[in-house]
Amino acid sequence: MSSDLYSIGVSGLLTQSRNLQTTSNNISNVNTPGYSRQRNEYFAREQGGVGRITTDRVTDMFARKLVLRDTSNAAFDEAYLQQASVIDRLLSENANSLSTSLTSFFNQLQESISNPTSEASRDLVLSELGGLNERAGTLSKLVLDQTETVNEQIRIYADDANSLIQDISTLNKTIASRSKTTGDGTEPLELLDQREEKIRQLSELISVNVVESESGESLVFTKTGEALVMKDGAFNVISADGNPVNQLNQVQLSIVAPGGKELKAFPDNDRLGGKLGGLLNFRDEVLEPSQAKLGQIVMTLADQLNQQNKLGMDLDGQIGGDIFDFSQFSFSGYDYDFNTGTGDLGFDVNPGQSQNIVQEDMRVELQATGNPNEYNVNVYLLNPDGSYQNTDAAGNPVVNSTQTVTMAGPGTSVDFGPELGGTMTFDSAPADYADGDAYVLRPNKEAAAKAQLLNIRPEDLAYASPVRGIENANNLGGGEISGLQMTNTDPATSAVNVTSDGFDANAPERFTIDAYNSATGQYTVRVYDASNTDLGTFTTTSLDDVVNQGVTAGLFTDPGFEFSISGVPQTGDEFTIEYNQDGYTDNQNGLAFAELQNANVVRRSGQQAPGASNGKTFNAAYSDLVSLVGQKTARARADSEASANLLEQSTNWRDSVSGVNLDEEAANLIQYQQAYAAAARIITTAQQVFDTLLQSVR
Repeated sequence: MSSDLYSIGVSGLLTQSRNLQTTSNNISNVNTPGYSRQRNEYFAREQGGVGRITTDRVTDMFARKLVLRDTSNAAFDEAYLQQASVIDRLLSENANSLSTSLTSFFNQLQESISNPTSEASRDLVLSELGGLNERAGTLSKLVLDQTETVNEQIRIYADDANSLIQDISTLNKTIASRSKTTGDGTEPLELLDQREEKIRQLSELISVNVVESESGESLVFTKTGEALVMKDGAFNVISADGNPVNQLNQVQLSIVAPGGKELKAFPDNDRLGGKLGGLLNFRDEVLEPSQAKLGQIVMTLADQLNQQNKLGMDLDGQIGGDIFDFSQFSFSGYDYDFNTGTGDLGFDVNPGQSQNIVQEDMRVELQATGNPNEYNVNVYLLNPDGSYQNTDAAGNPVVNSTQTVTMAGPGTSVDFGPELGGTMTFDSAPADYADGDAYVLRPNKEAAAKAQLLNIRPEDLAYASPVRGIENANNLGGGEISGLQMTNTDPATSAVNVTSDGFDANAPERFTIDAYNSATGQYTVRVYDASNTDLGTFTTTSLDDVVNQGVTAGLFTDPGFEFSISGVPQTGDEFTIEYNQDGYTDNQNGLAFAELQNANVVRRSGQQAPGASNGKTFNAAYSDLVSLVGQKTARARADSEASANLLEQSTNWRDSVSGVNLDEEAANLIQYQQAYAAAARIITTAQQVFDTLLQSVR
């Protein structure tokens, strides 16, 4: 009996010693990241006392999954908000605002055209324009710097994720090996905690799903099902490269086997999750559109100012020239690495057609027609993430614009001006291109940094109109010339010729009302050229756009100006359009400059045809950009607060199950100490009983 009592006491002593070890281990690891509280399970022996003792972790699988989910969501929102806040402050602060510079420029322009002969006032206009261009360039550079920052963070996070993936794979092999070695079902608890913590850290970078295998390995997949950690220690890695990443300066992520073979590109960034998904989502929703809109505004402004200045006359009595160096708006296409050809593609914005430029990036694909060196040039608009913007019901890309070109040699070009605002040039030999070759064009994202003012004088601002209208003093009616404006001053095609008397000899100059039919409401208009030659007549019920009606009637070619006759003219009234000799004090073209502030010239959508109905003013376009970024930032701030609260709740739940409670452990420690002492007393008692029995038989 004393032997049984002794055995029971020893088992109790060993049990409480085990309890003390487990409790001490819990207390020691109270601050260890990922540590799960341990507890002992006991199994009684038939002969009395404690038999087998196992130590297990106190965990809840559902709580762990919630922590992984909420960790990924919170990291996604935090990364997005952190970057969006930078762009939001950059664009909205008055010191950086392009809208402030635009308003200041046009205000100074308004003041200058009210005194068109003041060179000092003109100089201030150029100063404001230089400040506007410099601010746009600074904003563009800062946004590009932000792009570099995001790219670097993506690369760092991808490397961190790969390191964690390898660590998880290594822990899987170790845990499986330990389980096979012991063969008694004993688990390496500390290694399990380490693996769970590694998986939690990975969920900060990318959303993951975890499946437990029969061998004890944790198989890790992305939210969309791509395998990261597989059985028997196999794993894939995340590649921070894109197609074509180097040229586009856009890091793209894909799943890559250890040998380097790309298995799958990541899908939409919302489903990618974690910090990586947040950064990529920020880039697509905020960063790329900001850069594109800035470039579109600057390029359109430069083109509009150039075109308007060339329609006027400067202080020297000469036709105005360019204000911006438009040759800078020449861009290279970026080829995809799957291209089998080696040809290069260029894109030049056409002067006078920047309002047709789409904000989106463009993908150009070559489709062989079967004829030698002949291709269909198909243009697709792209989303910021590089996917096709237009698809049919089956998900196939829809062509936004297409033309057929036969390549005759290096420099073959295709004019997409009316649709896209520019001309594509195939700079290489025809043999260097192949069916299926594709390129990306992103002119807007590079334009703001390229915009460059020419070194012009204040006198070069062409405020005056090259033509003026005169009503004959003997006119009997109330007709007046209105809306007189230049539309073309190119010496090769315009009536304006500053090298002679100002007008070409055969240009229409004098318009007379020959007759009026009150029954039909028709006017008969006779036209004479600058040499007083009778060019003929046309009849009309409207005296709007008189010049265009004469062109339509075949009386003359477009002279490069237009006007209407308002009021009610009478038969015999004459209206003369003449060269504005010594008219430098005139500000008609300057008024047209000022009207650009309210002109809808910045194309809004690439899905619709260009035009005023599909355009916005410069300030409206920038305000929309600021508003977009502000809305995205505000939403990200709200999402970040919500996801942080959810993470706190799920973490608290996980800690309530698996976390170490020092008060509870301290109480257990006292209890186990007392139980240990009691078990020791049992052994002492058993020893005394045994000694008594020995003495009784002596």
